[in-house]
Amino acid sequence: MNGITVRAIEKKDLDAGVLMGEMFFLASGYDGLTEFDQDTTRGVLASFINAPDKTILVAELDGFVVGAVGLITYQLWFNAKDSAAQELFWWVHPESRPSGAGTLLLDAAETWSKYVGAKILFMGTLEASNPERIGAMYTRRGYKPFEHLYAKKMEAA
Repeated sequence: MNGITVRAIEKKDLDAGVLMGEMFFLASGYDGLTEFDQDTTRGVLASFINAPDKTILVAELDGFVVGAVGLITYQLWFNAKDSAAQELFWWVHPESRPSGAGTLLLDAAETWSKYVGAKILFMGTLEASNPERIGAMYTRRGYKPFEHLYAKKMEAA
């Protein structure tokens, strides 16, 4: 689709990943709960390279990383025979969203989830990022609304 390549994150992508991480952080609402730390972000992104139970898939267009989705897998606590994959983040640069990179990343997330044996893929929406539109897209793809999360900033004891 439009010359976009989706692949696993590599060390050369870490600078772009940190930049996208900060953009995601500022757009997501997390800035009201914590501070963004570039070193932490770089370390977390690097820990996903070649990891068996987690991945970051990047969308590359004309040699530039324009989006990414981060996923983890885990056993379901009520049935150890089954595992789930869960999206940690899904971000595409705003100017690249019309390119189809987001759809390709979601396709790749579903493919990776099947590859690692996940029986379920959990994808989320952020209150700050048009959850009705994203939810409608998920529904069209066969996802069902499942859970809502609430956040409260904890003050030190």
